[in-house]
Amino acid sequence: MKTLVFIALLAAAVSAQGTKCRALCLAGGHDNGAYQAGAIVGLIQNRNAYELEWDVVTGNGVGAINAMIVSQYPKGQESDAATSLLEFWNNFQYKQFYEDWYGWYITGLLDESGLYNSAPMNQTINRMYVKQAQRFLGVGATDLKTGKYAFFNSSGQTTQAMKYGVMASAADPVWFPYVNYTDLKLVSGTVKFTVDIDRAVDACHQMGYSNPNIEIDTILVSNKKIQKVNAATYTSIPSLKRFLEIASYDGVMRVYNVAIEEYPQVNFKTLIAPSKKLPETEFPYDYSYAQLRESLNIGIADAKNTTQVPQKSLISQ
Repeated sequence: MKTLVFIALLAAAVSAQGTKCRALCLAGGHDNGAYQAGAIVGLIQNRNAYELEWDVVTGNGVGAINAMIVSQYPKGQESDAATSLLEFWNNFQYKQFYEDWYGWYITGLLDESGLYNSAPMNQTINRMYVKQAQRFLGVGATDLKTGKYAFFNSSGQTTQAMKYGVMASAADPVWFPYVNYTDLKLVSGTVKFTVDIDRAVDACHQMGYSNPNIEIDTILVSNKKIQKVNAATYTSIPSLKRFLEIASYDGVMRVYNVAIEEYPQVNFKTLIAPSKKLPETEFPYDYSYAQLRESLNIGIADAKNTTQVPQKSLISQ
C-alpha cells in the first residue's frame, strides 16, 4: 500500500512539474549579445509557448547577461522576458559595461588586470538582477589562480553571489579585470567552456528528469563555420578580436559535439548560430543603434528559420 501511495505521489509530482525538462544554453566568446537576444526573442515569437518554458538557463560570457535577464521572469512569462531583452539591447551603449581608466590604456596595461574599467557593468548587473532567479540560472567563470571552472547556480547560492557570478562570467580576459570573489580571481567561463551544456543536463537530473525527457535549445554568438577574413590590415586590437573569435568557434563546436555524443538520448532541439556576417566594431560592445538593430533582426530571423538539429556531431570546418 505504501509503495502504491509513493508511486502516486511521484506521478503527481512529475505531472505538476511537466513531463519535460527544457534548458536554454547561451554561449559566449563574442560581444554580439544583441544577436543572441534576438534569437531568444525569435524562438519566443515563433514556437509553441509550452516548448519555451525553460526550467534551466545557463550562460557564459555575454550569454550570462542574457541568461540573467531571462531568469528574472518565471516560467510562463517568456514574452515578458523577450520584451526585456529587446529593451536592453535596443538601448544598449558600451558605457553600460565599461569606461576608460584614468590614464587610458597605460593604466590598463601596467596597473590593472584589464584594459577597461568594468565598474559600469557591475552597476548594470545590480540594477537588473533585482530579485531571486525565477528559474534555475547557471553561469560559469574561470579561476586564474587554479585554472578551474567555477559554476554559480541559483539553487545553491544567494542572489548576491549570483551577481558576482554573472559579473565574472562576462569578464572577458584582456578587456576587463578579473573579479574578486572569496579567494578566487575570476574571469569569463568561456575560457573553459564557451557554452555549458553539461551543467544544464545536470540541473535537469537534479530535478528528477532522465535524459530522454530533456530538451536543449542552444544559441551561439559565433558562426557554426569559421568565416574567412582579410587580415592584411589588422592592427593589435582587431587581431586580438580575431583570435578570440577563432578560439570561441573552436571551443563552442568542440563542447557541442562532445555533448551530443555524451548524451545521445537528450533531445538537442535547436542550435541557432548567425546565418550571415554580424556587424563588427573596433572596440568591444561599441555598437551603434543601427548595428544593434541589425544584429537583433538577424537573430530573430535565424530563430524563425531554424529546424531541429540532427543528433550527430557537427564537424568543424
